[in-house]
Amino acid sequence: MWYSTYSASGERRYRYYVCYRSQQKLEGYCNSRSVSAPAVEDAVVESIRRVGVHPEVLAETTRLARQRLAEMASALREELSTTNARVKNLKSGCSDAQPRCAAAG
Repeated sequence: MWYSTYSASGERRYRYYVCYRSQQKLEGYCNSRSVSAPAVEDAVVESIRRVGVHPEVLAETTRLARQRLAEMASALREELSTTNARVKNLKSGCSDAQPRCAAAG
């Protein structure tokens, strides 16, 4: 497990990631106690860029994103339907004899 932190020298800040287990003096978990945050972040972005240019990866990512959006839309439609049914039931339960229902309707 790594966490982000920084050190400062004057007004300059140096960001880096620290190995938690290394800080706890647990051996065999980390090759380095800390690494430069910009270097790690640049490497991650470059790896994502390399993977992102493959047509198969893009197609699969697009397919999964569309599937997830369809699932979310379906769940939202179901929630809307349930809410509309509840509103309809509440409105049908109100009558002119109940002043607070008349004011709400």
